Amino acid sequence: MSSIKLNKSLLFFLCIIFVLFPFRGFLLNLGCNFKFKSDSNNVVNLGQCRAGLLSVYTWDKNSGGKYYNKFIMGTYSNTIYLVKVSGYAIKIPTNNETSDYIFNNVFFVGSLIKVNDRKYIVDIDYPDDSVMTFPVNIKK
Repeated sequence: MSSIKLNKSLLFFLCIIFVLFPFRGFLLNLGCNFKFKSDSNNVVNLGQCRAGLLSVYTWDKNSGGKYYNKFIMGTYSNTIYLVKVSGYAIKIPTNNETSDYIFNNVFFVGSLIKVNDRKYIVDIDYPDDSVMTFPVNIKK
């Protein structure tokens, strides 16, 4: 009888680990509380992260398109995951090439490189390599 309880407890524990483990990066970011600004040759991003939600205002310098997107942010090790939950165009672009990429994709994966305590470089690797590489200046 006690071995059955032990097996059920072990099975329950393993199920919790295998269900929650893939979401650990998102769970750990529920406490995020920072603002950031990045400015590259093509794109300006202004945003903030609160309670795991990353809100980003994007201005595409090439097309003039302006967007607001909200993502669920997860990080694990040196990888950042962004899953879009909402977004809309503030200003319709004149050239859709870059803006369509920023607005239409739902999932982004990239490298998170720590420069110091207040500066990171985010290099988006998926869906298209090196589309947005920028320094993120974090203001707490």
